[in-house]
Amino acid sequence: MPAQASIKVVESEEVQREAVKVKELFPDKIIFAGMDRADGLSGMIPKFQAFKQFLKEKPEYTGKCVLVQYCFEAVGGKEDLVVMARLRKEADALLSSSNGKLEFELLNGGTPETCHIFMRLEKAERNERLGLFRAADILLDTSAKNGLNLMPFEFVTAQHGTSTSKVCIVSEFSGCSRVLLGSLRINPWNNSALCTTFERALRMGEDEKKDRFQLGAPSGPVGD
Repeated sequence: MPAQASIKVVESEEVQREAVKVKELFPDKIIFAGMDRADGLSGMIPKFQAFKQFLKEKPEYTGKCVLVQYCFEAVGGKEDLVVMARLRKEADALLSSSNGKLEFELLNGGTPETCHIFMRLEKAERNERLGLFRAADILLDTSAKNGLNLMPFEFVTAQHGTSTSKVCIVSEFSGCSRVLLGSLRINPWNNSALCTTFERALRMGEDEKKDRFQLGAPSGPVGD
């Protein structure tokens, strides 16, 4: 889809409503957003583990940050089913859309106060994807292998017309890291470096965020 057409969709009432749903579920939270296929190459398991480690090492961010992960459930491979089972063990809650709003179901004996990682398994339509990205503060991509992941480009496009700049954290193994020059590149298998990058993104000043984000502004096609 051409960038101008994507911007028109981003400005639509449908996308704005989806963004409001996310914001209402996580009021006053800093939202890390992920959008990945539920397989072993997505890097979601190390993503979840690193996010937990970060909050353990930096307790001052506990209760202030959440990771909202939308994923496309893989259908067929035994390995994918194993990955899905592990993701359920690592996540704190399952998100779902019901009666026009987002709701969550606690997992693994957690409480609302201890929930930091929210995972949605339902297929996300374009408006829902863009709504999450528009509501989020930081994109978190930890793919272990991905030719040209279009989700980070959607994240950048989704910010059109917003008053604040956002941060893209992308895997060095994703082709988009060589295109989105203002992104923070990470090795998804290096937990320590991931945690350092999380804090860097959270502490980044508005001027640096704006400069970096402008380097990633799309001028060509983005995903449907």
